[in-house]
Amino acid sequence: MNSLSFSRHVLPLRDSLYRLALAIVAEREEAEDVVQDAMVRLWDMGDALARVERLEAYAMQTCRHLALDRLKARRPAEPLHDQHQDGQPSPHASLSLREQAALVRKLLDALPEAQRTVAHLRDVEGMTYAEIAAATGFSESQVKVYIHRARQQVRQRFSQIDRYGL
Repeated sequence: MNSLSFSRHVLPLRDSLYRLALAIVAEREEAEDVVQDAMVRLWDMGDALARVERLEAYAMQTCRHLALDRLKARRPAEPLHDQHQDGQPSPHASLSLREQAALVRKLLDALPEAQRTVAHLRDVEGMTYAEIAAATGFSESQVKVYIHRARQQVRQRFSQIDRYGL
């Protein structure tokens, strides 16, 4: 793949790759490094990249693997800490939309990696189940299960926070 073709087909994927990397590693600088490493790896493939059938899925898979490698190199993520004390108003009544979105993001970040990744690809990137399966290496049915479980856990935890002020 020449530089013009790379610029036309691969570089436009940079933002999607960044959002995926950020969803996995949760740090901006590290996500940028992951995307840079993914771009270098894709560039190094040369003409073999032109023969890739589903370029976006392949690029996402490459980025995902690099992000997971970085995540494994770090210490385990800290658990989600409760932010509300007893006696405070319901989160729905007291949180602004921005705070609610931040809370949902934290709840998503607390999910297991596979669930977090497929939920991000589906709900943020808007990818189809088939595209997610190609990008992650999971079967389509497993992708659907992970998305269902991720949404269920976030909904359940959010409901607990609302009910008990956790």
